[in-house]
Amino acid sequence: MKHTEWKTAISTSETGLDCLTELINCGISAIELSVSEWEYRNIDWDSLGKNAREAGIELWSYHLPFGDSVDISAEDSERRETALAIYFSLINKACSIGIKRFVVHPSYEPIADSEREGRLENAKESLARLAEYADALGAVICIEDLPRSCLGHNIAELKALASADERLRICFDVNHLLLQFKDTHADFVRELGEKIATVHFSDYDFIDEKHYFCGNGYINWDELIGLLENAGYCGPFLFEGGFKPHRIHTEVPFGTIAEARERHLHIREFKGKPI
Repeated sequence: MKHTEWKTAISTSETGLDCLTELINCGISAIELSVSEWEYRNIDWDSLGKNAREAGIELWSYHLPFGDSVDISAEDSERRETALAIYFSLINKACSIGIKRFVVHPSYEPIADSEREGRLENAKESLARLAEYADALGAVICIEDLPRSCLGHNIAELKALASADERLRICFDVNHLLLQFKDTHADFVRELGEKIATVHFSDYDFIDEKHYFCGNGYINWDELIGLLENAGYCGPFLFEGGFKPHRIHTEVPFGTIAEARERHLHIREFKGKPI
């Protein structure tokens, strides 16, 4: 499927009917719900489902909360069980209003080299349990690649994590492949393309995540989108960030929701700045 046939989506915490209707009017036809580790308790699931139906927008995915308080790789088994209990409850509630894809961080950070192997095994055990729970509800768990010292910061680790259960899939965050680990977007799609079930699209400098508006950084979008099309990815084109001034790099242009659909449709015109 060509990228121009993909739905345009954004990651958002806004769930009011007026906000969702505005998204539809701007050509956004799906959302990923993303709420902080402190605010997820306040989600009104019935209202969200009703508002989505009235607005006519698809609830594509839910980014499960992440942070020090919800880490499925934690060394302490009680902390892992607490995180899993939170996730099981949220998956059940989200499935009740039609959400079937759940993005999960395999860890928080920092992670020292000395604890990495043990944390990987903890995460794999947790992911296998999540995959089984989600599958029973007709849903799927999507492991997100992460930057810096997080688990899943390169292809090898992500493949190891995904091996915990054949039902696990990948959320490809294109902002998280860093030069220090030497994996390219082409490498990633070649090795994991058949498992990519959703994406987080934003732009950056390959040094650390920046979440610029797509096309305002160093990614060669023409190449990347071609790779995903050839791998059979069918969308959506899901923006994660880039809709407000960067907190540090204020000189980098940001986009608006009204520009998102057009940027999606014309994304292959952007070849990226030279690294």
